[in-house]
Amino acid sequence: MIDNICWAIGDCTDICIWEDPWIPTIRGFKPATPQSRPLSIYRVCDLFYSGSKTWNLPLLQSMFTNFEVQEIQRIHIPSFHQKDRLLWIKTKNGEFTTKSFYKPVQDSLPSSSNCLVSSFPWTKMWSINTCAPKIKMFAWRLLHGALAIRTKIGRFVDNVNIHCPLCYLCPESIDLLFIHCRVTQQTLFASSLSYRVTDPHLTIHDLLISWINSPNGADCFSYGVSLLWNLWKGRESSIVHSTTTVSHPSQWLPPPLPYVKINVDGALNARASACSAVARDDQCVYKGCGTLFFSHTCDPIEVEAHALFLGLQCAYWMELTHCIIEGDALSIVQYIQGLDVNIPWKIRSVISDIQALVFAFVDVKFVFVPLSLNFVAHELAKFALHNSVSDWWWSPTPPTCILNSLKADVLSV
Repeated sequence: MIDNICWAIGDCTDICIWEDPWIPTIRGFKPATPQSRPLSIYRVCDLFYSGSKTWNLPLLQSMFTNFEVQEIQRIHIPSFHQKDRLLWIKTKNGEFTTKSFYKPVQDSLPSSSNCLVSSFPWTKMWSINTCAPKIKMFAWRLLHGALAIRTKIGRFVDNVNIHCPLCYLCPESIDLLFIHCRVTQQTLFASSLSYRVTDPHLTIHDLLISWINSPNGADCFSYGVSLLWNLWKGRESSIVHSTTTVSHPSQWLPPPLPYVKINVDGALNARASACSAVARDDQCVYKGCGTLFFSHTCDPIEVEAHALFLGLQCAYWMELTHCIIEGDALSIVQYIQGLDVNIPWKIRSVISDIQALVFAFVDVKFVFVPLSLNFVAHELAKFALHNSVSDWWWSPTPPTCILNSLKADVLSV
């Protein structure tokens, strides 16, 4: 159990450097203990420059390996006061649940079969007369992972958007798209199945087995997989005929007075990540932009959270009173607005910083838009990623990499 616990850094006064797990991206969450260590440096807060919340890099380099220094620098230090807290890393939000504890225990036990797929009741499925052959073949493809989902395509093709095209929340996988996507969950619950997904670790294998082994298994399986098949076809249609939904305008729009709109976005590859923010006023006039480059990669949700925070910092440094922060990460917007309190532990400190900084303004609006309406910020984030740039460009001269995109937005208004 202790192997799945890690400290979330707040003020760092409760965390011991060598005894406590506090570096979430290294094995065991603890640094290697050196043969000799300074007795005066015992808690994580001792690794900051005196009176600040900035890592003392020379001190880190003298005490830890290069890899450990790199991973320590990846940890987001909250700008505002927060207490250190323990996280249960087997859940998305860091809260302990019995189910999340049971699963790793089960996973550690010897498997009774060579493969989960081989344990599926195939004979029972093929004999269902009420299920169309194409639906059975779709179930077979689901269980064998034989679908062209975006994360698979992204392994072989560069610059592919790997996010789920239905909810824009997380990288698309079979389990995400057909179980944990909010659109899918709403569809399953609203259907005659009234199926509610309560287990965050539920897999497509578990789902289909529960359907086929239910009291009315043949009908339940046929109906459920048919729903998933239609979702898949709808997903393909949304990609091939990618048009904006009626809830969004067809082009970027300037903000109303007295607001300034700041578009934000994140980008990442296998080695690094970056985020950007671009500010424009009600006359479409460019006011400034900034980028933040990280020499490490991370989850998409992390870089998108940093992008929203960068946008709010941009507004703060511009001394704005009213601003609209616009991005294409729906989940981050919902976390900030409090519409979803199940905040992933990886971004909780960033979300807390955003929510605290909001009080420095008269009014801040966080708005979700599709990627097609966020192209300027997207281009700037890609530029920062490819050129390893952290910088600010204030009015009147934007970086040349977004000049054409800025002009296109002005012409479309």
